[in-house]
Amino acid sequence: MSTMIVAALGWLGAGLALCSYAQRSPARLRQISLLSSITLVSFNLWRGIWSNVALEGALIAINTRRLLDLHHERRSIDLRSTALHTVHPPTVPSGALPSPDRARPAGSFPMEESA
Repeated sequence: MSTMIVAALGWLGAGLALCSYAQRSPARLRQISLLSSITLVSFNLWRGIWSNVALEGALIAINTRRLLDLHHERRSIDLRSTALHTVHPPTVPSGALPSPDRARPAGSFPMEESA
C-alpha cells in the first residue's frame, strides 16, 4: 500500500471517530464508532502500532455488543408497544346484559324495583 493510502486511512479513521461523538442517537454513535475502529485497525496494522490495534479491537467488541443491546432493547420496546396498542373486544359473560324483554324504562334504577 502506498504511504498516501495509509495516511488517508488514518485520517479517515480519525474523522469518523470525531464524527461519532457528534451523534445524538446512541445507535448511530455505535455504528460510526465501529466504522472508525475498523478503519483504524487497518491503519495501525499496516503501521505496526500493536497497542492501537489491541485498543481498536477491544472497541470493536464493545461497540458491537452495545449496538446489539440497543437493537434488542428497541425490539422489546416495539413488541411491548404493539401489545399495548392492540385492541381486543371486551368479553361479556352470558347473562350480563339484560334481555330485550326485561329492558328498563328510561330513568329507572335498580333500587326502585326492590322498593
